[in-house]
Amino acid sequence: MKPQPQRAWFRPLRRPDRDSVIFAGKVQLEEGPVEWQQERLSENLLNREWDGSAAALAALGHPVRLELLRCIMNGTHKTVDLAVLDILGTTGQLHHHLR
Repeated sequence: MKPQPQRAWFRPLRRPDRDSVIFAGKVQLEEGPVEWQQERLSENLLNREWDGSAAALAALGHPVRLELLRCIMNGTHKTVDLAVLDILGTTGQLHHHLR
């Protein structure tokens, strides 16, 4: 099936015979188009320990870190350029959030 605008698309599944969770997207950045797709077997996700993911999810839950992520995805890759954002008070605060 050929991808159509405004319609979901997926690459062929690695294990079409098994239940899975798929995360996919595409975006046009200054550097060019980016497409991704990740597939995980449902049973692997449901049977694993989830507490190991809590720290990473909590870290992304901070408004400053989400704004930094948005800026990085939009092409700002140098810390000197991130340091001028209004949401940051000091360069020390920037480095704290980038760790």
